[in-house]
This record gives sequence, structure tokens and C-alpha cells, in this order.
Amino acid sequence: CPTISKSCHIHKHQMCDNKLDCIDRMDELHPICRSQSEAVCVRRFGKSAQLTIPLAWIRDGIKDCIDGSDEIDIWPTCGKDKTYRLVTSNKTCENVLVCLYGDPGFVELKDLCDGIETCGNENKICS
Repeated sequence: CPTISKSCHIHKHQMCDNKLDCIDRMDELHPICRSQSEAVCVRRFGKSAQLTIPLAWIRDGIKDCIDGSDEIDIWPTCGKDKTYRLVTSNKTCENVLVCLYGDPGFVELKDLCDGIETCGNENKICS
């Protein structure tokens, strides 16, 4: 089980499911919960209702959906080469800030100035 915060240790499939499992709400406020698929699946742990899944879990080599659909090459993508990425739907392919270094190699414009350094220094343009 991942450590979500100092006070919360839960199974990752309890994250981003619109149910509060952590006192500090970090299971729903964690950064991976901000970018989720529009498509749904039944998660392997808990076997609850059909839920969206974080883009970070798609095609990561770990089956998160009971049917394994999160590992199949059916998910919407955008960009190419360094800006190739999974997106929430086929309708959401926007421009990105390309990073000089680091992984994933870009920051979506909606995530600029969020206080999280994805490229290593992109928040400097926000001040």
C-alpha cells in the first residue's frame, strides 16, 4: 500500500474514488487524481462500481482494471515524441510547455503555476 500522506496508508485503488479514506483527504486530493480518464472500469481491489482511473495508472505494466483494459493500447493520446502523452479523452489535446529535462518531458498548460515542479523550474514563470 502506498503512503499517501504522513497519516494515510491505503491501497492505491482506494484513491481517486470519491470516497474519503484518509483523515486529511489526501486519497482524493493527491496530484494523480487531477488527471483521470473519462472512460471507466472496475478496479481490481474492492471490486466496486465502475470508476475512472488516474492517467498515471494506464499502460504502466500493472493491471488496475479487472478486465486488464488499462493495459491495452486503446486510450486516447496526444502529441508525439517528447510530448506524447495519455489524455482524458479524444477531445482534450491541448498545447503543452515542453521541458528541457525530466520526465514526462512536458507540463500541460492547466498545470502551470500549481506549485508542483514537473520540469524542475516551470513555476518560476509564475512569479
